[in-house]
Amino acid sequence: MITVLTLLPGQSSSRSSIGASDAAAKGNAPAPVNGATAPPSGVPMNGAFMEGAPADGASGSQEISQQFFADLERLPSDASPEQVQALATQHGLSPEEVQQFLGAVGNGGGGLRNTESYWGMVAERLETFVAGRFEIPIMFTMGLGLFLVGAFLYRKGLFLPEGKKLRMKVIAFGFLVGLPLDIACRTLWAGTTSSLSRYGTSSMVAFGVLGLVAAFYARRTRTGAVGTGLSWVGRMAMTCYVLQNLICSVIFYDFGLGLAGKLPAEWNTWGTLAVYVGVALFLVFGSGLWLRRFSRGPLEMLMHRAHRGLVAKVHVPLARRRRERRRARAESSAVTSE
Repeated sequence: MITVLTLLPGQSSSRSSIGASDAAAKGNAPAPVNGATAPPSGVPMNGAFMEGAPADGASGSQEISQQFFADLERLPSDASPEQVQALATQHGLSPEEVQQFLGAVGNGGGGLRNTESYWGMVAERLETFVAGRFEIPIMFTMGLGLFLVGAFLYRKGLFLPEGKKLRMKVIAFGFLVGLPLDIACRTLWAGTTSSLSRYGTSSMVAFGVLGLVAAFYARRTRTGAVGTGLSWVGRMAMTCYVLQNLICSVIFYDFGLGLAGKLPAEWNTWGTLAVYVGVALFLVFGSGLWLRRFSRGPLEMLMHRAHRGLVAKVHVPLARRRRERRRARAESSAVTSE
């Protein structure tokens, strides 16, 4: 389905990204997708040009890259003319053209999203709650499908020593088929295949990684230091997932340390990766320390207790009623047969 939607005529990453808000669909403000902001309809990206741009040779004919929109998003809400000028100079545009982009996203003279207030961001998500949840059906369906495929591979012996032939097939599929497609979708066809790379080709590569992990552990009886650390995170998966988002929000958003607006453009990627590595190591060792005293993470404990309560109050009574109905039917049929 994702492939079909991607190949439909006229689709672009700014219009086909799952999770786009009503505002983006109407050509107003862009919709955030996993922390990144896509340009609104009619605003170019990845090699497109500004509508009504001057002829070749003028600054308006410059190709606008995704990096421009990333830098534009980091502008503070009270950006000064000097900051606008610096951004324009960096990307070969005029200050008027930068202001045109700012106006196109309905933000006047500020950045694409105001991150100065945590509760303001909560209110923004509540306003676009329904439109922002379009990703959930895709993720649920895809997660269910990947779970079934993973269960099938597990039962076929992917992790057993004798499953070498199966592992080679999975690795070949992930890295000889999935990886080239993923790279092509993220580079050559980035303007039209963002959804396909996010949901499709990345999952193909994930199976290659799964095959490598299975090959590494197939004949080993110990997990080793790296495997042990990752197993800690696995036992606290939900807690680590939520903590990762909270910690990075405090680090990058303006209501916290505001690092996103302080990183120089040339350090955007490497700086983000460095922070990610630091947060990941913190979660690994933090999980290990927590699990020395507790058998589960805090959110896992909460879910376990909620599950036990649900079973006791819903499942057990329903099961009892089903047994009683079966017994009554059996007694009734016995009386009828006599």
